Amino acid sequence: MSKIVYFLDIDDTLIKTTSITQDHKNALKNALDKLRIEKAEEIVSDFSANYSRLYASHQGKFLSVEEKKSLDEFVKRLKELEKFIIEKYGEIKIWSREAALYISAEKYGIKLSNSDLSNLSNTLWNKITQNASFYPDTLPFLDYLKTNKIPFYLISASDCRLSMDEKTGYFEYDPLYSRDLKLKRFKILYEVGICEKQVFVGDPYDKPNPWVFIEALNQAKKDVKGKFTSIMIGDSVKNDLLPAKVAGMGKIIWLNRNKDIVNKISEEYIDTITSLQCAVR
Repeated sequence: MSKIVYFLDIDDTLIKTTSITQDHKNALKNALDKLRIEKAEEIVSDFSANYSRLYASHQGKFLSVEEKKSLDEFVKRLKELEKFIIEKYGEIKIWSREAALYISAEKYGIKLSNSDLSNLSNTLWNKITQNASFYPDTLPFLDYLKTNKIPFYLISASDCRLSMDEKTGYFEYDPLYSRDLKLKRFKILYEVGICEKQVFVGDPYDKPNPWVFIEALNQAKKDVKGKFTSIMIGDSVKNDLLPAKVAGMGKIIWLNRNKDIVNKISEEYIDTITSLQCAVR
């Protein structure tokens, strides 16, 4: 029997991830109030709307013409603020909470300092981490892998933690800083016996760049003796499955938990499942 190695996306595959919940909004509003920043409620509302549209687009959900227009304007401003990051790394850090908060405050004539952005972003990420939970089928599947001594590696997008250079007015990016903060947030994984060396984060090159998938695959080749079949499971065709195929992974599986995702898959090499239980061989 040939060896099998699994590669698993984390957010929306193993751990429940949502856009911006009411808990997130409340924590952010309280943090803005403590900093005595005006228009706190409006900033939170705009930030939430921008991020909800971004997340919906990422998930392949329907956006109205107005929503698409607003999202395009948001991304355009992101690109302007991340000018030097894009020049250096060739990609926009689209999931940066710092940049998104800056844009929302800017809309109301408020210029947040780097210290403000760090404070607000930390508050938001702390709340996100506190609310993190596994899908019901996650732990049984991980137990199956561990019990049967099947190697597996986890792959996650970057949190895109940025800092604002107040002299230039542009954002800066330190890949090691961003990566370390992300790894520290994965306490929920470490508590169930997953080692940090099994986790790969998209810093400095984020999904859908195949870099992080290649890194994980190369580590598996070092750890696993002999040939093996690599199986990638993820929730996003664009951000998980297509780059995994480019990276050279053998079997590609789309975990589609969401009934409202209407994207059709034309790639014949992609299998579809609705639960991790279906991935048990």
